[in-house]
Amino acid sequence: MWVTQTYLGSVQEDAGVFIYYLYEDYNRLQAELTAAVQRALEEMGDAYRDAVSLQMPNPRYAGQIEAEVRENKALWEEVMGKLPGLLVATAPFTRLKWPNHDCYYLPFNGKDRVAVAEAIKAARLLTNANLQVWAQNSKPSGFGARFKDSLELKPGIYGIHLDLKRLFGSPKRK
Repeated sequence: MWVTQTYLGSVQEDAGVFIYYLYEDYNRLQAELTAAVQRALEEMGDAYRDAVSLQMPNPRYAGQIEAEVRENKALWEEVMGKLPGLLVATAPFTRLKWPNHDCYYLPFNGKDRVAVAEAIKAARLLTNANLQVWAQNSKPSGFGARFKDSLELKPGIYGIHLDLKRLFGSPKRK
């Protein structure tokens, strides 16, 4: 899990999914949920490792982070009045264009641990779906990839079989 002082800071650029925890630091009830959210995000970090970049705001830099979120006017208009919640995106915050990228805002429907659990569950479902797409799109293409895909090790003459239809056929469509 990556925790940054700022959302515009350096993040794991090659991650498939980026999750940002957004809350109002001056709202005591929302700030109290932060410990539960952090534990849930740490569990996600353990499960997804480097495929997902998880962002928790450092409370010392809450004002700076709020200013960064407000700079993305379309995003701010979407989340304003709906905090706390999780922003799940397929691009890091520096490149995020709301709503052009695949990004979803998951507000907590309540101010308790049940609401956190529901948002985390929804974030996991979105993460799984986005990681499947990301994995499909990041597969190598071209002759080398088709050669590797068509090569099979089977019992037979010398134990090697090459599927020429796969090798010279048209590439699979996405």
